[in-house]
Amino acid sequence: MAYKGRILTIKLLIYEHQYQIVNIYAPAGTDKRVQNEIFFDNLYPYINSTLPVIIEGDFNCVENPNLDKYPPTLAYPKPDTLFDLKNNLNLIDTFRSLTPLQPLTLDMRTIHTQG
Repeated sequence: MAYKGRILTIKLLIYEHQYQIVNIYAPAGTDKRVQNEIFFDNLYPYINSTLPVIIEGDFNCVENPNLDKYPPTLAYPKPDTLFDLKNNLNLIDTFRSLTPLQPLTLDMRTIHTQG
């Protein structure tokens, strides 16, 4: 699978500390679920696990559809390879870490469904 334009990585040196930022644009759409899973499974070579890393971008998946999908649904497939990536690299979803049980607000859901 070609990832041209889907992964951007940069290493930063800030006050003698190195960091890596990885911006991703994962495949979108319910018909792209398998491609989305393969995409997350193939991110490892782009990530330097010896540096503090921030992965951000458009993941095009929902980790907890009951909290993060509007309308909430439990039938939405969960991205196993994203869970694996987070666990293997000890990554933290900062929003969910700070607000573990807070569903998206109505304003956030409206913005998400419109664009």
